[in-house]
Amino acid sequence: MANTKITNPELFNLGDSTSATQLPVMTTTERIAMNAPPTLNIDYLVVAGGGGGGLGGGGAGGYRTSFGTGNINGGNTPVENALTLATGSPGYTVTIGAGGAGIVGNGTQNQSDSGNNSVFSSITSTGGGGAGTGGASGSFNAGVNGGSGGGSHNNYTAGAAVTNPTQGFSGGIGTNATGGGGGGAGGAGNNNTTGGVGLDSLITGTSTPYAGGGGGYPSGAASYGGGAAGGAGTGSSAAANTGAGGGGGVNGGAGGSGVVILRYTTADVASYTATGLTPTEDTTTIPGQTILSFTTVGTGTITFTSSTPTNAISTGEMIFNSTTDKVEYWDGTKWYGITYEVAGNDGLTAATAFISYDEAVLNGTTNGLYYLNDGTRTRQYYFDLDGTENGTGTAGWTRIDSSIATPYLGQECTSSAAGITANGLITVQAQTTPLGGSSWGGCGTGFNSTYIKARKFALSNISSNSNPSYKTSYFAVYNSPTVLRSDWYGNQPGNGGVYYPGAYPFPVTSTDPWVLYNYTSNVTQPPANPTSLANSANAEYNGQVRYGMFSGTAYDLFDTQDRIIHIGQSTYPNTNATFSMKIWFKF
Repeated sequence: MANTKITNPELFNLGDSTSATQLPVMTTTERIAMNAPPTLNIDYLVVAGGGGGGLGGGGAGGYRTSFGTGNINGGNTPVENALTLATGSPGYTVTIGAGGAGIVGNGTQNQSDSGNNSVFSSITSTGGGGAGTGGASGSFNAGVNGGSGGGSHNNYTAGAAVTNPTQGFSGGIGTNATGGGGGGAGGAGNNNTTGGVGLDSLITGTSTPYAGGGGGYPSGAASYGGGAAGGAGTGSSAAANTGAGGGGGVNGGAGGSGVVILRYTTADVASYTATGLTPTEDTTTIPGQTILSFTTVGTGTITFTSSTPTNAISTGEMIFNSTTDKVEYWDGTKWYGITYEVAGNDGLTAATAFISYDEAVLNGTTNGLYYLNDGTRTRQYYFDLDGTENGTGTAGWTRIDSSIATPYLGQECTSSAAGITANGLITVQAQTTPLGGSSWGGCGTGFNSTYIKARKFALSNISSNSNPSYKTSYFAVYNSPTVLRSDWYGNQPGNGGVYYPGAYPFPVTSTDPWVLYNYTSNVTQPPANPTSLANSANAEYNGQVRYGMFSGTAYDLFDTQDRIIHIGQSTYPNTNATFSMKIWFKF
């Protein structure tokens, strides 16, 4: 689809004084946010399956909730935050954990089975711990850890409640021939008798208890929250969807299955789609609220559709992008610019290479490799499209890395000096025992005769393991047709001599001046509003520019030319320090 050409698109950025129709004005970041799906705030109760009874009572399933206020979450901890979920695909997982099976005949198996986890989205409640038995191994007498811990038998250790996050309490200890109660969401299991109490939830509008611990053998009573009673013969089983522990006995009772209950503002959701599990829906008990209760053991998904997505974008909608100073429109799947050029290049092939950095920011998708036609050559570069990598916080920069050309690396560089690498990290390190006649070393890297078209440079990821050497590292820029000598790294006058061979750039024509020279021992920053960097130099080296190295600074040379770069280091004896950084450019 062809784009309309407008010679002055900034005329669409109309002020408040005009009576004409005005376009919304926003940055690229704000425009991207418009495409984000609407979100939904949702409260939850997630209770895992309870542990089965052994001789001890089964531990209650983990209890996690965002609904209500105060310390009414599992383990009497503060309620958690409601979830903020995106509407639309993909859906969110819902799992209802089964209760654990009780023992069948004391001494015939290990501990009773723990309950199974229940899940909603990122919230997982841990199944209740199984209980200790009278099995052949003494360790079988111990309770099992879980959302709440299982009760033990014969003075062995009771099961503990999980932490991070806490979801319940530990089980009780059974002494001699008795079983300890299983832990509950609201209290620890009692020694020799009753399970720990559960907790009430008002998420459905009716106060309902969940997650009580199972009673121990032979006579532990039922606990608040559905914990099943223990018995001298067969312990009771906990009711479904309580997450409570099974009662202890010669034959232990089963733990209760878990439950997931969701609650949200009815007006926020047009519809939902549940697969695998079908919830019970309640929209009448609490006006304006929808409550979905999942009670069937198993796993499914639920997807929400927004009712009135306030940030929906209509096909053909237009904005003025203050980042690029361009009018842009939405075609239903992608933003296009109304610019001087024919827009629409995606940068994915040489034939569809970007022809400007504005086009790259407009049509690129994520930071990565794209082709750029700079008017002289077409080459693939790594682009920082969103401004998160180059240090300045501004969008649309390309990175210097070894894909541009094979870099040289000086003879006095150590094996740790990687030079210019594929991921853009440039590392120099001079030897402590150099090749030249001096004990002082030099190291450098760059391109001999491969140019990049650039007006601005930025530095990021600046790092050194030693301050003395950090203060003697260099970054130089020359204009075309400067060529850096392939033998620059020898012990020769002009590039550091016997002191720092290879540290400084060594052009074939020694009179070629640099246009930008940064070194770490200089604290001078470019002025805020210079007309050119050359005119604002700090009077060193006949007016040529020397500035410090700063991440977050855009070094603007005020014209676009083919340029070549060099990075070097001079070092004092025995410092052996490593200096590294990344270099970005644009025009």
